[in-house]
Amino acid sequence: MLAQLVQLTSRLAENDHSKIFQIHVPSALSPRQKSTCGLGFHEAPAGHCVVDTVVTGGPAFNSREFAQGDVIVAIDGVPVDNNNIHALMRGCDVVGSMVEVRLARDGDPNQIKQVKLARADSEMFAVRMEIMQLCSRLKVEVSS
Repeated sequence: MLAQLVQLTSRLAENDHSKIFQIHVPSALSPRQKSTCGLGFHEAPAGHCVVDTVVTGGPAFNSREFAQGDVIVAIDGVPVDNNNIHALMRGCDVVGSMVEVRLARDGDPNQIKQVKLARADSEMFAVRMEIMQLCSRLKVEVSS
C-alpha cells in the first residue's frame, strides 16, 4: 500500500503543483470527461437538480458558495432540468474554462446566487482521491 501511495504522489509531482488540492467526484464523471467542478447532485422531482455533494478542495468547495440541498437553477444562463444538467455542467470540458452556476439556497427562489467556477482536471482529481483513500487506510492500519 505504501508503494502504491509513493507511485501516486510521483504522478502528482510530474504535474502542475498549483492543482494538488483541487478535488473532483470521480463517480460523477463519464470515462471521457476531462474536467469537473467538484459538485455531486441528484435529480429530484419536478425536474430539479439538487446538490448532494460539495467535494472538499474542488472549485465549488473553494468558492464557499455551495451547500448540500441547494437547487441548481441554471448553468451559463440555460435553465437546468434532469435532461440537460450533465451536458451543461461538462460544457466545453476544457480544464480552466469557466462555468456560471445559478443556484437557489435550499431551493428557496428568494435566495438566488450566481457563482462562477473554473473547471478542474478530473484525472488529477481521481489520483488525489485515490491518495486520500490510501492515506486513510494507512492511518487505520498504523493505529491498529
